[in-house]
Amino acid sequence: MVTMMEEETFVVPDFIGLARDIQNRSSKQVGTPEVEKRRFKEFFGTSLEVVEILWEKLYEGDFLPDKSQPKHLLWTCYFLKVYPKQETGCSAVGGISGAISPKTMKHWVWDFIERIGELVDDVVRLFILYFYLLSLYHSHLYHHASNVEDNLRKQTESEGYSQ
Repeated sequence: MVTMMEEETFVVPDFIGLARDIQNRSSKQVGTPEVEKRRFKEFFGTSLEVVEILWEKLYEGDFLPDKSQPKHLLWTCYFLKVYPKQETGCSAVGGISGAISPKTMKHWVWDFIERIGELVDDVVRLFILYFYLLSLYHSHLYHHASNVEDNLRKQTESEGYSQ
């Protein structure tokens, strides 16, 4: 008998909700979604979109540590932004549950740092491609603008206007 395995569907975790918990404001949305995203970036040192992409890449590459949770990635982002003393960091990321143990924080933060390091080649490759495409786009815009300027100059000269 042949059975087909269902393909696992990737679901982006609710990082905003987790961030609110870590920031001790789990039920308090303050302002617009844009304000929430700004608070997220201020606390974790990167945007919500970057964290979501990072989680997806870790998931797709099978780099997520066993038994890891999305909050552990947020702990890592906070650690990389602030590089806090041990007790301060444990208190900061514990959220409404209270401080976590230094052993727990150290385990998850360094495990995620190592796993993120595994993505360096992919991320650098995408970064190079992005800037290459961006430079092509800007080059195209520059040449297009130059052609428009030349055409306008020729048109005004042919109509008898001069500078």
